[in-house]
Amino acid sequence: MAGRPLKTSILTRLLLLLTAVLTACNGKVPSDKNVSQTIDQNELLFKKGDCLEFKIDSLTYGAGIVFDFSRYEGGIWYCLLFTDYESTTKPTIDSILHKKFIGRKIENPQNEKGYQIMLDGAFIRDSLINANFKLVGHLSLNNNGRLGEQKPTSEMDGLIQLYKNEKQRITSANKFSFDFTNQSKFWREEYFDLKDFVKLE
Repeated sequence: MAGRPLKTSILTRLLLLLTAVLTACNGKVPSDKNVSQTIDQNELLFKKGDCLEFKIDSLTYGAGIVFDFSRYEGGIWYCLLFTDYESTTKPTIDSILHKKFIGRKIENPQNEKGYQIMLDGAFIRDSLINANFKLVGHLSLNNNGRLGEQKPTSEMDGLIQLYKNEKQRITSANKFSFDFTNQSKFWREEYFDLKDFVKLE
């Protein structure tokens, strides 16, 4: 009799779950309205649009913005969009607003511009958020961007490595690559002005 298969790790299962959700939604991110049906707002440490500071190393601060959240395996995972903020000075709302998101353009004939902007970041376990991030302030996000590459992590070292990998790919990548299977151009990682994704008063 064959033995039972080894249990898949929590991060692998989370990634599979997120992929399934995005596929079921035809690539669209679940709205806050849908998420709030399963998560009491009082349970949230942070909400969509909250700007958070974290330490990249002992001297350097980074900053990200909460875009979404989801319950999984008894915890809440926060989707944090990466920005290019990197300074020995603690971030402020104004300094974050003048920075950029990390993301990419993907060809989309249905969009009048011919492409869709996808923003990259990470899904982070609530225990990691609580211990390593501080609230800077809040920015109301508009609907100009969608989620791009979002990898789950429950360790701070893993998050920092994901962030550095994204920045490195922007530095080393060509402007775009060509998918000969689908005959489509897929732009690689680049920076996008954060102001374009914020509801300015």
